[in-house]
Amino acid sequence: VMSSSSSFGQEEKSVVAKRKRSTTTPTIIVPRANDILLGKNKNAFQHPGNQRYRHKIAMHLPRFKACIDRLDKIILVKKVAEDILDHGRVRFLTCEKEGWVEVPFSTVRNKVAHALRDARRQFQFPTMSPLKEEEQQQQQSSQW
Repeated sequence: VMSSSSSFGQEEKSVVAKRKRSTTTPTIIVPRANDILLGKNKNAFQHPGNQRYRHKIAMHLPRFKACIDRLDKIILVKKVAEDILDHGRVRFLTCEKEGWVEVPFSTVRNKVAHALRDARRQFQFPTMSPLKEEEQQQQQSSQW
């Protein structure tokens, strides 16, 4: 009796594994204006969806900075990712050999978390020290 139940479990695991492997995401021929293109090239940076994405990240940054512990950040990142996806109106796409392919939600969540952390670091450390900034302001005022 024990062996038949364990073999049933093995068969069940095998079916689940086959299902996971056989799922393919459809190729998207033309990304829509509100889609977010993954990549570091100029086209991705200038894409309207990516510009809106950076704006939404900036909007959520104060809430991210206010998070006290890791669990708060995890919950916020999930909510921000869902907000950005806007009930399927926005897709995160990556360019594969076949064309543009939609990435899974786990990838979206990771990208949002990285974007929030990067934005926090960017605004945490100013590009110019306060002394140099003051120096530059004095130079500009003396020119007038």
